[in-house]
Amino acid sequence: MTENEDKKEETAPVSTPVENHPHKSESKSKQKDFIQKSISWLKKDRLNLVLVAILIFAFAVRVHYFLLVGGEQPLWWDELAFGSIAKNYVMHLWNSTDLISKEIVIRPPLLPLVWAAFLLLKIPETYIRFILEIIPSTLTILFIYLAGKEIFNKKTGLIAAFIFSVSYIHLFYSLRLMTDIPSLTFLSASLYFFVASLNKEKINYPQYSLSLFLLTLGALTRYQNGIIFVLYFIILLLGKNLRLKDKKFWTYSFIGISPLLIFFILNIIIFHNIFPAFLSDIYVGGVENKSPVAWNLINFIPLFLKTALIYFFLIGIFFLIYEIGISYNFITSKKNLQYYLLTLLFFLFIFSFFIFYMRAAEDRWLMPALIPLALITAFGIYNIYFYIEKYNKYAALVFIIVILFLGAQAQFKHADGLIKQKKDSYLQMKQGFEWIKDNTPKDSVIIGNAIQPYTVYYGERQYLQLPQNESNVNEIYEADYLVIHTFVEQPNYIIQYLQYNEDKWKMIQAYFFDSDQKQPAFILFENINKTNFG
Repeated sequence: MTENEDKKEETAPVSTPVENHPHKSESKSKQKDFIQKSISWLKKDRLNLVLVAILIFAFAVRVHYFLLVGGEQPLWWDELAFGSIAKNYVMHLWNSTDLISKEIVIRPPLLPLVWAAFLLLKIPETYIRFILEIIPSTLTILFIYLAGKEIFNKKTGLIAAFIFSVSYIHLFYSLRLMTDIPSLTFLSASLYFFVASLNKEKINYPQYSLSLFLLTLGALTRYQNGIIFVLYFIILLLGKNLRLKDKKFWTYSFIGISPLLIFFILNIIIFHNIFPAFLSDIYVGGVENKSPVAWNLINFIPLFLKTALIYFFLIGIFFLIYEIGISYNFITSKKNLQYYLLTLLFFLFIFSFFIFYMRAAEDRWLMPALIPLALITAFGIYNIYFYIEKYNKYAALVFIIVILFLGAQAQFKHADGLIKQKKDSYLQMKQGFEWIKDNTPKDSVIIGNAIQPYTVYYGERQYLQLPQNESNVNEIYEADYLVIHTFVEQPNYIIQYLQYNEDKWKMIQAYFFDSDQKQPAFILFENINKTNFG
């Protein structure tokens, strides 16, 4: 070797083989392995491809409407109530107000706690809405499929997932910062893991505990979901899985419900009441115009399903009752019968709670019933499909496509109109109180009728309730600004009072329903004496 060659060898750059970067190599290997497994999973069964298509379709539809409403559509009262609690957790400016002291008792704690965490991280409302609503909305569809697959079969699970993906009410509330969508995610996931935990000869305790944990989160998101604990108890009892002498059973049960136990303990410490929202009769007492028995709530079933699907729901109910009826003596030993009963009772529990106990309901209160509604309807469609398939495979496929297309068309038509109609509702209230936040001193006090959550969440100011009687009109002078709006009825005296006191109250901002500015929706007045000399 020459001297020059020796120098070349000494100074030549040393190439770094891939083996010298084990983490990078391992990461690439895992990615490649994941892709290969995914492709293999899709090729293994064409129904897996159908599932992926349904999930992509569902997510795309939700993102489309999310972008349509802009991600920051005005919040409704219930949304503002949760948002106000969350904002107070962060700012602690309204601890003693009647709004917070009441709402924190009656509202489930999980959503405002998570919302507050996002506020602390300075995450904009658009992203909060996407994370807390759009993603859980899509995940619910996955868990509906998984639950349907465990309870019935893969095809029924896929049909149920598709029905859920196009449900107008599920789609509409996926755009609202409320508890309904995330609670459904917890509920559907809990149902899947509960059924999966019982699918073997011996109960799968980790899955069983996880199902209880998810149900607990669902109950702490919407209290009514807690009635499903009773349903699980019945199924455990029937399947002889209620092992009261087994320490393992109790250990995993307590782990599962641990968040609920912590919640009860905190209630006792803070409110001296284990469950003030329930024991103070808030739910029943808070519903106006209650019927003795609210049979009218049954009308929500055809409303939720529309004409194309309601008949198959009835067919599904028939097959469930028939299967349970003819094999009732074997219900303790046959898992599928227990799951059929679970699905049927799930439906009955939700509707019975509102028909006989609450005796009133809004559409969204009954949304947990969408889970059994979708599963039972899918079971009805599958049974007809199965019958047709015996004679002609392609005719059965056409049947499925036509029925689901008609069902989806009816749902989308309703959803599209509803979303667009409600997109800008209460917009002027949002605009007005955001203006207050940006243009008034931080120590300002705003007075108005039914403005509490708007003032807290959007305005970040203190508020006073507008006196309902003219005899207390002097209370108005304690405020720096006065809000008059048309979204709730205003006290009879207030317009005349403002006309007679133009030297004391000056209009400084207004927002209108129409572009011609002839229909005022929100008007802000300034207390001239207080703001100038206060």
